[in-house]
Amino acid sequence: MATRLKLPLSLVLAALCAAAALVLPPSCRVNELGHVRAPAGGNLALGAAPLGAQAARFEAACGPPSAPGDAPPVHRPPYLQKVTTRSAAVLWVSEALGRPQVAVWPAGAPASARVLAAAPDPTARPRRGVQYQALLRPLEPGAMYCYEVRDGRRRLAGPFGMTAAPPGGVGATVRIAALGDMGYRTSDQRAVLAQLERTEFDLALLTGDIAYNDGELDEYEKNFFDVYGHLMRSAPFYPAAGNHDYRTDDGGPFRQVFALPENGGPKGRERWYSFDHGDVHVVVLDTDNLGEAQEAWLEADLARNRNPWVIGVLHRPPFSAGRQELEVRSSLHPILARHRVPLVLAGHDHHYERREPVDGVTYVITGGGGRGTRPVGPGGGSAFAAQVAHHLLIVVERDRLRLWAIDATGATFDTLELARPGARAAGTP
Repeated sequence: MATRLKLPLSLVLAALCAAAALVLPPSCRVNELGHVRAPAGGNLALGAAPLGAQAARFEAACGPPSAPGDAPPVHRPPYLQKVTTRSAAVLWVSEALGRPQVAVWPAGAPASARVLAAAPDPTARPRRGVQYQALLRPLEPGAMYCYEVRDGRRRLAGPFGMTAAPPGGVGATVRIAALGDMGYRTSDQRAVLAQLERTEFDLALLTGDIAYNDGELDEYEKNFFDVYGHLMRSAPFYPAAGNHDYRTDDGGPFRQVFALPENGGPKGRERWYSFDHGDVHVVVLDTDNLGEAQEAWLEADLARNRNPWVIGVLHRPPFSAGRQELEVRSSLHPILARHRVPLVLAGHDHHYERREPVDGVTYVITGGGGRGTRPVGPGGGSAFAAQVAHHLLIVVERDRLRLWAIDATGATFDTLELARPGARAAGTP
């Protein structure tokens, strides 16, 4: 009797795609690794990105993290979620604890530490141990804090540093890192990570496909948290769900490991959501669950917004030199354009691309976070595109938004500057 060989779906698709590469568009070609340096041709008007070690400022304020050797093992180290002006969520996975707690104190004032209780998440089912969550509050807007995870008086992890979100309306600078299509433990991912570690940022926006190939819980642990966890302890990561994130249990592991704003309504809970950070309003959309529910929510959310800057985050790009998602375009772009959203970040296509503005909206595709890259050629409406592993740094100030695209060698290869609609030019009365 012949033995039937069962291969993972991802390998089968990759093989079929490779065999058809001569007749199918570039978007179907097998991902290539090693494209870490961008070609020339981008807009370098802003010069090199302003970089700095992400961890240094927090270790200087809080000290190096440590834990006693007899502490219960922490399987998923503490990480931040839902950082606002007044609160922040801390999550971690460890062995079951008798008195799970988080101590928090203003940077430089450990004697004023407050101890806050943590609770297990009854909906989470980690592979081992218990997933805990604590809410740090009240915080002072824009202030730096130190925190550590404890079991009673015994430290399990920390101290770590974090900063509460600044208030809106005061023009505080907000620094944002952005990347997508990353979690696969490749040489590209390691190269991009090395540059991300040299980028100071207050929060990170992820354009989907967080954990390849299938968004399984083990893939989030090994391909995402084991890679970026040391950065997540000091800055919240806000993801959009990608098609690979939905391959397992309709995105169940994605929603289990992240604690995201739950303002998307019953149908959109943790699938689409929004939040504010300083003068920036971020809308995170779900391109695998398009329809009237999300469209109505987006329309109402943008109508309520009073922040001067809005950034959209989604996975499948409405406009691209690779795969143009026409359903996404017809569903979401008219709303984004009607509300004059200046910048939208997308992933899915494994390249970098800055599009010419469409109805006032500038789309940037950042899909080179580590899964590999695909060839991309110039397409209609494309201002600059490159097959390169990379991440973005976005700095938002009162009247301008600046973006740097940084390849996996640390070189800036493209830049963008947007002025806030209605803002006076520098030097004008």
